[in-house]
Amino acid sequence: MNEFFGIEDLKKIAHSVAMLVLTSFIILYIGNSQAEDARVLLDCYAELRLKHTNDRELAEPLRRLLSQVETYRNANPEDPLAWLASARVRFGYANTQGPVRGMRLISETRDEIETSISLNPNADRAYGLAFLGYLYAVMPRWPISFGDDEKGWENMNRALVIDSESVANQYFLTILLIADKRFNEAEEVLDSAKMVASDSEDTTNMMDFWAQNLQTLESQLFRVKPN
Repeated sequence: MNEFFGIEDLKKIAHSVAMLVLTSFIILYIGNSQAEDARVLLDCYAELRLKHTNDRELAEPLRRLLSQVETYRNANPEDPLAWLASARVRFGYANTQGPVRGMRLISETRDEIETSISLNPNADRAYGLAFLGYLYAVMPRWPISFGDDEKGWENMNRALVIDSESVANQYFLTILLIADKRFNEAEEVLDSAKMVASDSEDTTNMMDFWAQNLQTLESQLFRVKPN
């Protein structure tokens, strides 16, 4: 490890300290500036995902963050972003658990997303609708789980009517298109999402998280798309 820090290193350290202070503020004074606080919690989630590379490293930090998010959500039951934040962290945590517990956590994730949508389907640029569409599309079908292609596309299309330019919505849409073997369309949407992400002035961990996910998805598309 280098003994001296460069400018970018100092920026990262300053950002981490700021995130720690903001998260502590949420825990102590929960309920203020609801939308901003939910986004801070989501940014903490993205920071964990960027920092840790495997499920073993992620499991305990995500468990602790999920507890914080649930506390915030319970204190702000009318805030759709609070439910989305809880769903996002719960889904990430589910992926660190075994198949049985993971499946139960993902079912709870779906329920939280549906609660958020019932409060405001437009919240966070219709992220909830796109996320729900993704879950229905990728989960196993009945009787193993709740997967349903028709419901997947129904929710995705609702999200796109509200906001088709969101990086998150385009990411989820790309996955659905790949699943349907609509590879050329998937590539077009993915290229659009990458362009939006690269042109964005958003410097949060969450945007970095989406950019990383887009790179991974591009590699997956390259492997499955016929030459």
